[in-house]
Amino acid sequence: MRLQNTRLELRVLRGCVWITRDGCQKDVVMEAGDVFYQRPGAPVVVSALELAELLIALAGAGAQNR
Repeated sequence: MRLQNTRLELRVLRGCVWITRDGCQKDVVMEAGDVFYQRPGAPVVVSALELAELLIALAGAGAQNR
């Protein structure tokens, strides 16, 4: 799934996903319990590596990946 250019919070509830960010050389692999914050200006592609359940919501202005 491709997430558009908006501030979102992606929480993995079950399974494992791979996230590729446009313009970023480092991909992210996330498992259940992990949270990814998408910032405007960085569209991403999310691919399930196994059966996965995600919660996607609008994120607050202070949200950022660590």
